[in-house]
Amino acid sequence: MPAWGGVVIGETETAVGAVQITGGDLSAGVVRLGTQSGGQASLWIRGGSLWASGLVVGEGGRLRIDGFHDGETYFSDLILDENGDFSAEPGSAISVNRFCNRSSDPTAVSGMRNLWLDVCGTNVGVLAEVEASCLDVGADVAGLFDGFALRGLELGEEDVFRMIKLLDEFDNQLGSTGREAMYVYDLIIHPDTQVDLTDANLYYLNATIGENVTFVGGEPTWVPEPACVGFFAPGAAWLLLGRRRRR
Repeated sequence: MPAWGGVVIGETETAVGAVQITGGDLSAGVVRLGTQSGGQASLWIRGGSLWASGLVVGEGGRLRIDGFHDGETYFSDLILDENGDFSAEPGSAISVNRFCNRSSDPTAVSGMRNLWLDVCGTNVGVLAEVEASCLDVGADVAGLFDGFALRGLELGEEDVFRMIKLLDEFDNQLGSTGREAMYVYDLIIHPDTQVDLTDANLYYLNATIGENVTFVGGEPTWVPEPACVGFFAPGAAWLLLGRRRRR
């Protein structure tokens, strides 16, 4: 399998770089896109598989993912920095151990509403983390239209004990008070997973929660779909088309 070490694309003020991955299998260390003001960098995943220790989408950086392609995309740490750009087509999926969203501009990271995020953890006893970024409007369907809402969220790993923690470390909703929340259309929590919500709210439209799942600091909340709203795709149908697990 081809391998990169640490990779920096578009780091300096005048640098411009673009990488497309269209097939094959590739592993890498930490990949950094546009980490300084003025540099321009893009990573476009169109096919194949990429496994990396981390991905930092910084100022001037852009991550783009095509949906329903063969292969897997895994970043141990995925960081969307304050001025990074992220777009994804329907059916896009990323597996992570830690997801950190520092953006306060949902239009810049519009790919989140098409993304299936698999927070799977790595080893037994190692804590996996995911950032809550949405304005907490309660169990209201309006929350699913928040620009930071996710198309799908999958927690844990099949047949392995995992610990997942929901964080609220960054002020994604400028000017708001109170804790931010996470809204997802489809939620899967695998058996034998421990989920610590840290008193933040996790809202879902559809959910599959396995046996022996334990919650700390609250439990997920169902968002009722109004009878007049018929355009939400059924969760199971979307999963059959879009789920990709790291195996």
